[in-house]
Amino acid sequence: MCGKHDYAYPMVLLEEALRGRFYAFATACECPRAYLIQTEIDGAHCKGAGDFEGISQMYEDLPGDELIISDEMGFVCKRMLGEPVVPD
Repeated sequence: MCGKHDYAYPMVLLEEALRGRFYAFATACECPRAYLIQTEIDGAHCKGAGDFEGISQMYEDLPGDELIISDEMGFVCKRMLGEPVVPD
């Protein structure tokens, strides 16, 4: 990430990763840079960085079902099928 800004995501995504269920989501910081993040067994990892439009397209192209995590943020993510996927 840029090193100047933070991002947040629901803790339930890491709890799910410990159970072998992985998720992807797009986020952005104030720079403005956008990031594609995927959870894995050992935490959340940045799989792509760039402009918002490009990262949004990478997210949309990922297989999996989109859902909204019920919390105060209304967090949107995709449930990944099987192992985490690295986009082309």
